[in-house]
Amino acid sequence: MLTVVAALIGILIGATGAAVFLLVLSRSRVRAAEETRGRVLADAERQAEAVRREAQVDAREQAVQLKSEIESEIQDRRLQIVKVEERVLQKEEESDAKLTELVRREQGLGDREVHAKALQEELKEAKDEALVALERLSGLTVHEAKQQLLERSTDLVRHELAREVRQMEEEARSEARRRARALIADSLQRVAASHTAEATVSVVALASDDLKGRIIGREGRNIRALEHLTG
Repeated sequence: MLTVVAALIGILIGATGAAVFLLVLSRSRVRAAEETRGRVLADAERQAEAVRREAQVDAREQAVQLKSEIESEIQDRRLQIVKVEERVLQKEEESDAKLTELVRREQGLGDREVHAKALQEELKEAKDEALVALERLSGLTVHEAKQQLLERSTDLVRHELAREVRQMEEEARSEARRRARALIADSLQRVAASHTAEATVSVVALASDDLKGRIIGREGRNIRALEHLTG
């Protein structure tokens, strides 16, 4: 009986010791596992912090690079805009210069036209005045002067007229009447009142030297004026 009890006590003590050993071993493993977990977590946190810092550095670098690229692109765009504005301004200045030159040329042409008309009017007035002066000095109208000049031509002028008439008739037979008229007009146009297809030149005898002087004018002024007007 005692033996059985002693055996049971021994078994109980052994089981208790085994339980205690297992408990101690289990706690030791738990602590080791916790320490390992702590180290793993710490390593993970350190790695995460390193990754985070590296990511922040990369992000900063990328942000700086992106900012630099954006600023560079903005600067390029500004330069392009400035160049376009300069080209537009240059075109506007060229257009303004061309318009100014065109207006100046048109104004010059207008001034020349006005000046030419004024010269024509002055020439006409001077010619009319010369004819009136000649009529007043001679006391004859242009038609009357022509009649008297024709009636009182000298032999030399009559000979010249006859030669011109014969030449006109000869050329008329060869169908060149217009050329003969031009030659006669060229030889007689000094005293013609206007430029026509036919002109007549004659010489009239004046009554006195005083009348001759009045017609000729001082130092031949009237004759030169008439030659200038009639070519």
